[in-house]
Amino acid sequence: MNDWGIRMKRINYYLLLVVCMVFFCSFTAYAQTSMGEWVTDEGGTWYRYNDGTYPSASWLEKDGNVYFAKSDGYRAENTSIFDGKYSFDSEGVYLGDKDLSEINKSGHWEQDSVGWYFINEDGSCVFNNFVKLDTGTYAIGTDGYMLHDCYARNGAYFGSDGAQTSQVDNTAPFATNLTDIVVPYSNLVYPVDFLGGGFGINSVDGVSPAIAFRNNSGKTIKYIHFDLTPYNRVDDPVACTIRGYSATTCTAGPFEHEEGLGEAIYSLTSSLVFVYDRDTEHPYYYTSRTYKKTELDKKAYAKTFSHMPGWNCIWYNGNIYKIKLTKAVIEYMDGSSDIVPLDITMYHDRLFD
Repeated sequence: MNDWGIRMKRINYYLLLVVCMVFFCSFTAYAQTSMGEWVTDEGGTWYRYNDGTYPSASWLEKDGNVYFAKSDGYRAENTSIFDGKYSFDSEGVYLGDKDLSEINKSGHWEQDSVGWYFINEDGSCVFNNFVKLDTGTYAIGTDGYMLHDCYARNGAYFGSDGAQTSQVDNTAPFATNLTDIVVPYSNLVYPVDFLGGGFGINSVDGVSPAIAFRNNSGKTIKYIHFDLTPYNRVDDPVACTIRGYSATTCTAGPFEHEEGLGEAIYSLTSSLVFVYDRDTEHPYYYTSRTYKKTELDKKAYAKTFSHMPGWNCIWYNGNIYKIKLTKAVIEYMDGSSDIVPLDITMYHDRLFD
């Protein structure tokens, strides 16, 4: 198997894994903090645990008092947060209910004069993250408030109610207060999105197919098996003139899970084009025929990919006009599997000759 250069360098999006691990907050809120000490520096006062970590965007209890560590870790002092709902004295002591009975309830939305914010079950607040609920996926900015009518940097769009949606508005702005967060696209196809492919024909009629796909399964693919059948121009199956078979299975692997913007896009008309500035708000590509620099449409973000395995000379037959991809059997590293029925037709693409 060769990869036509499209397996490329594997971009491991560890950020989403971290986001999932800290889904509602990294540190336990409203916990007894006997194993550590208060530290004061030029930025303020913060609590350092004995292992060197510190609470962030969460409540904590110390010596019978309740405090709130802001998103930067520093203690809230002589101020109020969330539209005055929670107040603190000059020493950072919370002036309300010491058992936080109203705060430590199930995760829920609350609203003030600025907007909506989300309180976790443990009483901590979500900052610069996303919240996945039964009603949808929502983005929370660095200021702690729900975003709406805007894009995350990787192209995920959030509508007027804050929920992620595939009904995008290409004129909407990018959120400036949501940093380094990879939010899943709303128009992903699970577990794997098969985005097409093509085949090359060499001077001795050797036919070499390649298939573009995006792994949205959340797991590492160990092997993926593709069922392929070649046809002539009158839609009759044809066979390899040397080996004698027609339908066959091509196998490739492993393939990592993909997050964010992939490295390329593929279509029958434009063939394979690479995407540039993928880590910016304005990724672009060059059209294949006119080599015109074109900004990638936000709706196409979920159709970018980094996996395109290929196989050399699977058939020898110059009468092959098209190849039908009918099924994919996917084996994952964790031992699970998926079977995906397909109806994809691939044609000759000189890129693969």
